[in-house]
Amino acid sequence: MSRLIAYELRKLFDTRSSIVTMLVCIVAAVGLGALGLLVQEGGVLDLSQTAAAAVLPFAIIAPVLSAIAAASDWRTQAIQQTLFVESRRDRIFRAKIAASLIGVLGISGVAIVLAVAAGLTVGLSREQPMVLGGFWAMVWGVVALVVPGCLFGFAIGAVALSPPVAVAVVLFVELVFDLALAVVPDGGGRYFASASFPNWMASGADPLAAVTSAALWIVVPGAVGFLRYLRKESS
Repeated sequence: MSRLIAYELRKLFDTRSSIVTMLVCIVAAVGLGALGLLVQEGGVLDLSQTAAAAVLPFAIIAPVLSAIAAASDWRTQAIQQTLFVESRRDRIFRAKIAASLIGVLGISGVAIVLAVAAGLTVGLSREQPMVLGGFWAMVWGVVALVVPGCLFGFAIGAVALSPPVAVAVVLFVELVFDLALAVVPDGGGRYFASASFPNWMASGADPLAAVTSAALWIVVPGAVGFLRYLRKESS
């Protein structure tokens, strides 16, 4: 299984759409990290806040990359080569999920380290006092952001089996649908928002909304996507 995960992990960064997504992520992370340093100029520099700003793009990047990972093989018929490596489709499905999680968490970790290093360098050059307050809470916040995002994106990609469709759905849900639900009276929209589950992971708030969110955006589409993986023709 480890060889299959490594194979899928390599493919995660080997497609044109993934490369474009990563370039956008790098630009956004650098920009937000620089903004985080700029707004803290003159006071105490909190390196955790700088790192948190740099990883904000992963709220979008994680589901997009995972959606591409789930769907790209079927778009290009590369699934035939994957089936040659491993004939059991359930193992392919699990390996792709694992590769998505490992890949995006790994990139997030690198972004945190680089942001802290950049903040440390800038702080020393400014002779500015620095703190690393709430670092592990920030790290857990990133995990709570990335893991549900990966699972959500992968589930949508497995259902669509088309990268453009999957990415369009992910972006619509995260940038339009969730925002529209935020203005529903009495907060009823939170039960249908994809963000409710990661919010619960980060803060423990509103567990009922987290359950409905996870069921609607991860469990149900994930089960449908798994069946699609098992039954779809590979040619």
